[in-house]
Amino acid sequence: MKINFTDLLYALSYALDAVEREYNGVLDGHGKRVAWFSEKMGKAAGLTSEELIDLAGLAILHDNALAGYLDSSVSGWLDRKVSDDDAGCLDTDAFRGHCRLGEDRVRLLPFLTGPENIVLYHHERADGYGAFGVRGENTPLMAQIVHMADSVDVLFHSNGVRDADWSRIRAHVHDEAGRNYSSSTVRLFDAAFSSACIAEMKTKGVDACLREDVPDRFRDFTREEINGITGFFAGIVDYKSSFTRDHSMGVARRAELMARHYGWDEDKIERYYFAGALHDIGKLVISNDILEKPGRLTGDEFEVMQNHASQTYRVLHQVKGMEDITEWAANHHEKLDGSGYPRGLQADQLSFEDRLMACIDIYQALTEERPYKKGLSHEETMSIMRDMVRQGKIDPDITEDIGKVFGAEAVKTEASGKSEETGEVKKWRCSVCGYVYEGERPPVRCPVCDMPGDNFKLADA
Repeated sequence: MKINFTDLLYALSYALDAVEREYNGVLDGHGKRVAWFSEKMGKAAGLTSEELIDLAGLAILHDNALAGYLDSSVSGWLDRKVSDDDAGCLDTDAFRGHCRLGEDRVRLLPFLTGPENIVLYHHERADGYGAFGVRGENTPLMAQIVHMADSVDVLFHSNGVRDADWSRIRAHVHDEAGRNYSSSTVRLFDAAFSSACIAEMKTKGVDACLREDVPDRFRDFTREEINGITGFFAGIVDYKSSFTRDHSMGVARRAELMARHYGWDEDKIERYYFAGALHDIGKLVISNDILEKPGRLTGDEFEVMQNHASQTYRVLHQVKGMEDITEWAANHHEKLDGSGYPRGLQADQLSFEDRLMACIDIYQALTEERPYKKGLSHEETMSIMRDMVRQGKIDPDITEDIGKVFGAEAVKTEASGKSEETGEVKKWRCSVCGYVYEGERPPVRCPVCDMPGDNFKLADA
């Protein structure tokens, strides 16, 4: 399957910025500015074109685990200090978890040069007072670069600096030499930046500057690589809210199952699987106050929630060559009678693939367990969907096809996945990508991220 991976990362940065803005107030464009800042310093360091592509991608994704980690019991970690004597060093336990999860996630992605420990160590200080206590000389250069780029943009919001601010930025970098930043990174900063450089970025825009300096990465990815990419992106979405944990990959797996049922060619199957994995990516832009509200949403809140489908379109339509995937993903809440959202499309405006994705999303949502409900059985789910058919909302033929295919799957799961002792299906969660496997024992390897089976833990433990 051919995709523009660079485009995909740049598009995702908009959604990741929304997550960071929700939790720590960074301004829009933070991820791309960190990537631009890092790329300039990487060029000054003499990195190869492939290394620069990877550096830009890692810089955009440096806080990819923020939503997932802050969904845990740790909250407010950006405001908490270890002690007043630690030079402003942040809570190490919180940062270790955030960095470890982020590093585990990016290892799912097919980077060109096999970079390691960049996200893991992107909060390390030169003086060793970072999360892991690793000094500058023992930290990978790319990690040092991303750390400086991230810190400077958070402190000074570099998209809005004026000429008078440049001296403050430069003074900060030099004042922190040997403490927050290594002397070698400070030299790279001096070689790469000037007030004119910042002014050019402000005039042209960070998108244009990145496009000029970082080559596109458009190529044919293997199915294994596609699995890693989809596992990564779906994991970010599903880990933002405990209410929809595992939903995206559930839709992706069922999308592939139905695509194979209809006899589509392998390329289209992979693209449809991809659309299923990314269909809810717009939820990254929605506040968790709404995503996880235990009670009924108000009218205004429901309108905001509906906006996630529009945001899915906004994110994905930026990626060249993914026009069909964008439509399939963004139209998953449309209904045949025009009562769906976000565009209120009617039957003659919805493709077969659009209709199928809508039905798959409904089936997955009804059958999966969430904190506020038990998952419905196949029979209960089909009863609800057939009622929707009678109301003219979803496709009748697709609904019956789903009944046959997923019904056979449900029988197979019931026959092979029940514990002999309790009669209950065991669920095993991959601690790397979040994929949930049902069976008496975990799989030998994760079918999504290919990590060994010992990464699986009982999902309810």
